[in-house]
Amino acid sequence: MMQKESVIETGAKINLCLEILGLRRDGYHELRSLFAPVTSPSDTLHLRPLPSGGGLVLSCSLSELEDEENILYKAYESFAVVTGERPGLEVYLEKGVPAGSGLGGGSADAAALLTYLNLNLSRESRLGPKPLMRLAASVGSDVPFFLLGKPAWVTGAGERVAPIGKNLPLNGLLIVCPRVSVSTAWAYR
Repeated sequence: MMQKESVIETGAKINLCLEILGLRRDGYHELRSLFAPVTSPSDTLHLRPLPSGGGLVLSCSLSELEDEENILYKAYESFAVVTGERPGLEVYLEKGVPAGSGLGGGSADAAALLTYLNLNLSRESRLGPKPLMRLAASVGSDVPFFLLGKPAWVTGAGERVAPIGKNLPLNGLLIVCPRVSVSTAWAYR
């Protein structure tokens, strides 16, 4: 299946507007937001196939993100359940997007991993766009947006993504990332 090492820059996103429309029965908030992808700040995934197969080995530049709560584990396991494939893969996550910043670094990482895994299946075994998007939504609310990678209106809990059909002029945009981490659940409360 996978033959060579890869390095993937994942980028981030900004919310150009955000409306929180209410609490859903599933505990998530219904929202409407305009997301735009940005290339910086960015995480970097270093992916190396393992000859033995059978799982994900994750390390990270921030050791506190190496546990099984990392969204990359969820993405890998969800992909394995849907496809039946469990390739051996070593991933080193070099964090550049501050954790808890609201910029979607973890979701971008998960989308990049799902794309990588899918592209490394045989052509006839690959998931099509809609099944891959459903899989991404099961991994995390912002993950479908990062599969799309274009400015989009995002609704539901983030799983419904509608591209706006044009690029947004973000020239001169400055993203400031203070050393403060905010839980999404806390912020939405």
